[in-house]
Amino acid sequence: MTGSDWEATETLNFGEFDLELPLQLEVSNQVRFLVIRRGTISVSGSHVTEKGVVGDVFVVTQTRAEVSSEDHAVVNVLRVNREYLVDLVFWRYREYFSDRVDATRFFDRHYRRPIQSLDLGTHVVEFMGHLLDELTNLFQSGLLVERFYRVQANLSLLLDLIVPVLAKANGIQAYSEKWATNRRNVATPVLREEARFISEQFHKAPGRRWVMSELAQCVYLSPSQVRRVFQASFGQSPLSYLASVRVERMAVLLRTTQLPISEIAATVGWYDPDFASRQFKRVHGIPPRRYRQLFTEL
Repeated sequence: MTGSDWEATETLNFGEFDLELPLQLEVSNQVRFLVIRRGTISVSGSHVTEKGVVGDVFVVTQTRAEVSSEDHAVVNVLRVNREYLVDLVFWRYREYFSDRVDATRFFDRHYRRPIQSLDLGTHVVEFMGHLLDELTNLFQSGLLVERFYRVQANLSLLLDLIVPVLAKANGIQAYSEKWATNRRNVATPVLREEARFISEQFHKAPGRRWVMSELAQCVYLSPSQVRRVFQASFGQSPLSYLASVRVERMAVLLRTTQLPISEIAATVGWYDPDFASRQFKRVHGIPPRRYRQLFTEL
């Protein structure tokens, strides 16, 4: 887990909200968990409105949602970086995924409902309340970095209570054999090998100036065929995949070296540091400089 997954001002906020007035939830690249501790609430998004009572937990994945209440409800809102949750899925089911992109496809397919209500029960939510109260105190005291492992422990306990219910509600098997089997059944071996070859080249040399026509020649396909094959195998275009590889390589260099950010950006193939910073923030939620600072503090 990186600092970007829980850093208070960017990607993870704890707090108790008085919902007499509508609360606007509008944050990108996050999953919001709303724990109802008193009263009733309504959560509205695009063409979706769900109501919940004490004992319910809402999972909100869409960019914008509105929360309202008519009876002075009290709710804890937990915002968690989406990429962190994908990492959890990846390591939890590591043997079934070819790479992290594969885990992202699995996550998007099975956790795509924009607003979802889960009935955890009042006793479970009461226990969660104690964990959330402690996290709130750590956040308000500015101790999220100093008490990093305590934050991790509480967050893991909360997800341990939520995720099994969420998985069951979405029809996800305890282990992902069905997902892995389906992927094997639909994959075309020759085409998949070609896509895998290109993926391996990106990982070996992310800083290289890749040209689609050259890649196509390497695998004996036309550029348009390469795009179709890669999209079918990895769920995104070759260029999007390359961008994600470059971002992850940047993260490693930021954690393990003291190289200037501009030099790191150039090393992974981006010679415009501002563009590289935007790409990095899109994935990790914070800019490269802040990402490095968090690891330095640890």
